Amino acid sequence: MKSYKGRVIGALIGLFLSPIGALIGFAIGYYFYDKPKMLTYARQHPFSAGASFDSEVKKLISAQDFLSFTFKLAGFVARGAGTITTSHIKKAEQIMATMELNDDARALAIESFNKGKNASFNLNAEVDALKSRGSLSVEMITFLLEIQVQIALADGVIESEEHQRLMMLAAIFNIDSAEMERLIRIRLAEIKFAEFVRGFASREGGYSSSGSYDNSYSSGSSDNHYQRKASDSELQQAYEILGVTKDSSFDEVKKAHKRLMFKYHPDRLASQGLPPEMLKLYTQKAKDIQAAFDLIKKSKGWQ
Repeated sequence: MKSYKGRVIGALIGLFLSPIGALIGFAIGYYFYDKPKMLTYARQHPFSAGASFDSEVKKLISAQDFLSFTFKLAGFVARGAGTITTSHIKKAEQIMATMELNDDARALAIESFNKGKNASFNLNAEVDALKSRGSLSVEMITFLLEIQVQIALADGVIESEEHQRLMMLAAIFNIDSAEMERLIRIRLAEIKFAEFVRGFASREGGYSSSGSYDNSYSSGSSDNHYQRKASDSELQQAYEILGVTKDSSFDEVKKAHKRLMFKYHPDRLASQGLPPEMLKLYTQKAKDIQAAFDLIKKSKGWQ
């Protein structure tokens, strides 16, 4: 979080005295108001992007630390089901494959997952260790939590303890519980929407399916999409993915689509510290967003 209030007020007050007074007031405002305020925010929100405002606060963690932490949490969340299932393992392996990890990175991811699923895994200690090494940007936190939701939903059902662990992670990263529930709903919608897309592909040959989200595809001309009329539930899933409702106007849907495509644009994510390997996962998510937008337009008769 940036704070300029102290500097602005200090400079204005000093300006009444002299130009030099404005500079002195600016400096006083920074050291006695803005700097303490930003440091307090950084301590209270150690994983926030706004915490990295100067050299006194840790920089973003390394890609290796981020990879390790992500898969440790994946193992921790999976164990909430009571036992690690083949679905959990397949999903973790699928994510690794989509990230195209080299042998060393893959070995690290597997080792981290195994540590996280162990009964002796100490979440608080791992979080404290991560804090000592750096911070996470908002985009990195979002990615990390979305991976954990994928793992929890690997078998299509979130067990009670898995859900509790997801909420525990949300609290650690200062994410509101309602926002975490929204991430879960969106992921569920993506899974169901993927079933519709794969069904369309098998009938029309319009898509090829692969990828970590189980629903990546390459599309042809949108004029030929979805020859079969989508059901109400399929449309509801498309609305959920875009964060709109059936009553939303074309402009609202279009703005939602544009906002999400910008949010998951690889260049923007890379600038926020997301490692290149992890950008590959969001390539698939962007295709979900585009397909949902196309389906809504088709159902509404929008051009």
